[in-house]
Amino acid sequence: MKYIIVVLFFFTSISSIAQTSDEVVVLLHEIDDQSTRFGGQIFLIEEFNFGIPGGKNWLVEWKLESSRTGIHLITMIYVVNGITEEIIFVESLGARRIDQIRPFTQHLESLPGRTVGPHQIGDFNGEGFDMILTNTGDPAIVIIGFNTHTGRFELIFDENFDDQYENSPIRFIRYRGRYGFMVREGDPPQVAGGPNWIPDPPNPRAGRWFFYTWDREQFTFVEIGEVDKAGIK
Repeated sequence: MKYIIVVLFFFTSISSIAQTSDEVVVLLHEIDDQSTRFGGQIFLIEEFNFGIPGGKNWLVEWKLESSRTGIHLITMIYVVNGITEEIIFVESLGARRIDQIRPFTQHLESLPGRTVGPHQIGDFNGEGFDMILTNTGDPAIVIIGFNTHTGRFELIFDENFDDQYENSPIRFIRYRGRYGFMVREGDPPQVAGGPNWIPDPPNPRAGRWFFYTWDREQFTFVEIGEVDKAGIK
């Protein structure tokens, strides 16, 4: 009896590992609401390790067309059971109009991980799981990651950056013995004032570098302070 259990577990494991992106695409087109209800088509699929238990973690971009609202891309995260072909985890990370998407600027493509559309996806805290850093379209970035305690993706960083210079406004570094990143902070996104709008009062932090590092207990990146170049390694 013990031998049978071991064999079944072995084949179950092999079947789960054998799951391919093509198989997931076919399955989602057959059973997911984005396809069956809204007529969407999968525009992109990539496997990452966000730390979601139960199987392979898939980032999927759905393309939805509407005569009223135009073409949208919806970013979804899935975990699919390779044996039962059931979706055991799904979360939407939001939608955006395709004509409003700004591709990752060159200076952000140098960051760790892979560039996927407006996202940079990689292990930003050194704990082995991928996080999603997104260029919001304004000179600002957000980072989200999967929290195993809550079972959901959570916002773990949100900051405006200064993009008035050629060099990158965000750099991953080791600073005073800690791994993290420094950001050249900027003013809030321009609103009703237009392109010549100047904040009143001006942001005293704009144009200065601040360092952030990972805090596991708070599940967020916390500010350490303004960067002293002597502490960078």
